[in-house]
Amino acid sequence: NALVINSTNIPYIAFVDKTKGNKATVMHYEFVLAVSLLNFTATLQKQNVLINWETSTETNTSFFNVQRSVDGIHFINISKVAASGNSNTVHNYDFTDWNVASAFNVSTVYYRIQTVDKDNHIIYSRIVSVQLDEKNILVMLWPNPVKDVLNIELANYNGDANISIYSTDGKKIKEQ
Repeated sequence: NALVINSTNIPYIAFVDKTKGNKATVMHYEFVLAVSLLNFTATLQKQNVLINWETSTETNTSFFNVQRSVDGIHFINISKVAASGNSNTVHNYDFTDWNVASAFNVSTVYYRIQTVDKDNHIIYSRIVSVQLDEKNILVMLWPNPVKDVLNIELANYNGDANISIYSTDGKKIKEQ
């Protein structure tokens, strides 16, 4: 976060090193952040991941690199998206990462946006993750309250399931 020191408007960045007793290093930075990111999401849609981001302002922005990682540490560029350049209005961007769910032998992929301005300054968005092996299972129970028979239906699920039913005090009533 930017700090104001001695009531000046000179921007500073503080880095706290928790391994050295939370000592902070304060540095003056020389450039204005090129973009104000309002929103950044990545959503699994069947085998594809839809990546959306929204900016409220862009200053001297050249382009965005959409980056993917399978470990959350090492990222590669998967798309270059042109930026609006200079703007004080909201801009929406999107990119589809095709066939991701079948292309990788991992359960989670990670995405971030790298913003590059016309002076080649780089800033990164936060990292978002997408679960590739996510099962959207809808569990329906009825009637409520239960008297003699509890009906359980699992929608969008093929296969066997182990079901345990517990009372409100945590005791197992039934397992099947």
